[in-house]
Amino acid sequence: RCNLRCTHCAVSEENNLGGYFYEDLPIEAFRKLLPSLSAHRPMIQLSGHGETLLHPYFSEMLAATLETGCRVKFQTNGTIMTEAQARLIAGCVDVVHVSLDGPNEELNSVIRGHGNFNSAVEGVRKLKAAGVKKILLVTNINSANIGRLHEMRVLRDELGVELGNNIFAAVG
Repeated sequence: RCNLRCTHCAVSEENNLGGYFYEDLPIEAFRKLLPSLSAHRPMIQLSGHGETLLHPYFSEMLAATLETGCRVKFQTNGTIMTEAQARLIAGCVDVVHVSLDGPNEELNSVIRGHGNFNSAVEGVRKLKAAGVKKILLVTNINSANIGRLHEMRVLRDELGVELGNNIFAAVG
């Protein structure tokens, strides 16, 4: 589930034409993973089908993962981040990836849809104000934004975060 309808994402019903079946990982299945996590203590990325914060058991999964001794990172589009969530995350998450595909509404909306840029940036600000150690803006490089990636560096500097990217190319 997700609150956005990104053009590249299979979770978006507009892209999958109803043919993408998913369900949230049941909390019972997640709990079965905990002994293995505790034994091996890998870095865990909490993410999945859509917006991570919309999983009904996100807070419980985060707490349980931390109790195993694992380090945690997760990804979000940032648009629904609350101050309370930001404080919770700041206290325990090593890295937060925030999806942002342009330095302004115009370019971000090419992939993320209209009206999401300001709320995503506000989500980043909440994470930063709460003291998250490492925030990485993750940009999907495409034909619309490739010539303006230097503007993402300016936004990165304004927000005091880091910048990463994905490259999408037609294959097959």
